[in-house]
Amino acid sequence: MLNILTTCLVLGAATFDAVGQNQHDAPTPRTPRTLDVTTNDSVPDGVELVENATYYTAVGQGLTPRPLTFDAAYPTTFEGERMPALIFMHGGGFVSGDKAQGRDFILSFAEGGYFAMSIEYRLATERPLPAATFDAAAALRYLRTHADELDIDPERIGLSGYSAGGHLATLLATRGDRRSETHVACAATIAAPTDLAELVRRDPTLEALIEAPEGKLDMVLKQLDPVTYIDANDPPIFLAHGEEDQTVEVEHMHRLARALESAGVPVTSQCLNGTGHIVLDPQVYQDVAAFFDLHLGGKAEACVQRRVTTRLQGALRSWIDDAPPDVADDSVTVDAPDTPPVL
Repeated sequence: MLNILTTCLVLGAATFDAVGQNQHDAPTPRTPRTLDVTTNDSVPDGVELVENATYYTAVGQGLTPRPLTFDAAYPTTFEGERMPALIFMHGGGFVSGDKAQGRDFILSFAEGGYFAMSIEYRLATERPLPAATFDAAAALRYLRTHADELDIDPERIGLSGYSAGGHLATLLATRGDRRSETHVACAATIAAPTDLAELVRRDPTLEALIEAPEGKLDMVLKQLDPVTYIDANDPPIFLAHGEEDQTVEVEHMHRLARALESAGVPVTSQCLNGTGHIVLDPQVYQDVAAFFDLHLGGKAEACVQRRVTTRLQGALRSWIDDAPPDVADDSVTVDAPDTPPVL
């Protein structure tokens, strides 16, 4: 029986306290002290949703402390002693988007037995890269630090991200190692811009998204490149990318996949024919779920299949309908801004 999540918000961090942890024969539920479990029609039976918990407070010289929050969904009951866990990171070109875009993701995976969280991170308009990478790493450290309280298995944590969030996921997956707090078991991304140097060469105005000392931009771009850190100890990675993507060219995926393969890292790459930056094919998201189920031991594929057929395409088509005329193209090769789907 899952001990229900207890959230205690304190300055600079959020902690989760367990009540009655030693009463294994009759576990005592944990209930939020300062944050209510969300209840609405969108939350499936057997799943609880917690919103706006703080995982980290960013501080710095001359900066106002900045709490960073997450939403989490988890099953009220689960098989075994611990749950697998997932972190979702939204897209938006590092300048837009928010954690609400991961709502369907975390609810679907919670139905499949996962503790799933969608995080906010500092956008480049607030603090340029690499700030977002520090935030994503902090979220991962948070999960590992609170694994016991959250009933999760710290050796079964995965990362997922769409577009800009996919960059963060692949960077963390390749940069961590088994001795570090940022080690993960696997990662899956869609339409990820993994070669930021290529993007800057193509559009020099994107330099504004990156904070680098004078004359050191190339060095920082290398530090932000997942390929820099690849070695044979990296976890399995799933990559999917639209062949006709004009926002982030598919070569980003091919380049990363080649480097992973050369190092002997298990990698699955899908080149999506006739698809642009917005990926509408439900099968891709089912494949992501199957990948996580394989490597983390969950059962989310059927849950994703149910939710994606009723929500994903409708939500994305709604975005396209509301987009500016030069973006709202009815074809599947939409050259759209870095806008992630809800899953």
